[in-house]
Amino acid sequence: MIIFGAGSLSKIIFLLFRENFKIRKKRIIIDSFSKLDFESKQFWLKNNFKIFNRIDSIQFKKQNQNFVVGIGNDFGFERYQIINKLKKQNYSIKSFHHESCFIDKSSYVSDSAILMPRVTIMPLSRISSGCIINTSATIDHEVIIGKGSHIMGSTYIAGRVNIGKWSTIGANSTIFPDINIGKNCFIGAGSIVRKNVPDNSVVIGQPAKFLRKNRELPEIIDILKRNNLDPIY
Repeated sequence: MIIFGAGSLSKIIFLLFRENFKIRKKRIIIDSFSKLDFESKQFWLKNNFKIFNRIDSIQFKKQNQNFVVGIGNDFGFERYQIINKLKKQNYSIKSFHHESCFIDKSSYVSDSAILMPRVTIMPLSRISSGCIINTSATIDHEVIIGKGSHIMGSTYIAGRVNIGKWSTIGANSTIFPDINIGKNCFIGAGSIVRKNVPDNSVVIGQPAKFLRKNRELPEIIDILKRNNLDPIY
């Protein structure tokens, strides 16, 4: 089992989903930036992980290796591109949907989405690839959450909301019904969103108000290079 990324989210994934890491000799961490501090390195070694800075330096059959990308915060665009690249290289995605979640049978959740404990997903909703739905978040009926989005803990997304790809909704936020949030948006923690949010916006407050434009998304080729993934194939 491969975890791509070696930070806090990766540690949480391992500790919450130990059942997916039963085979100790196949525990692998990809630390692309080779910047693990002593404490983090000891954590992974103590838990029988082998640490590499390139996934292509490992000798095994790709089709027999499951992976998860442990890159969180507002790096959804990067997370999605890494997932997409590894799937194209014939690595197999592993689902990480916590057993305490409620997911209505009429809803769709991508196999590459990560669902943390006590998440609720109500009928007819759609959670796209590369999403993270964090602890105790509630996704009400007929919600669409775009690729690579991150819904942080204890957030409430009301019915028929549409969240664009690469967006982040801060912890304890509330999104009112029928709201459209554009792509690459950032909603500050504790915000109450009552109006539509345009693409590339950072909003915060109760009610949420425009603060500034969000960061520009990096080029895909730069993401792959920074993470030691061959951008050619």
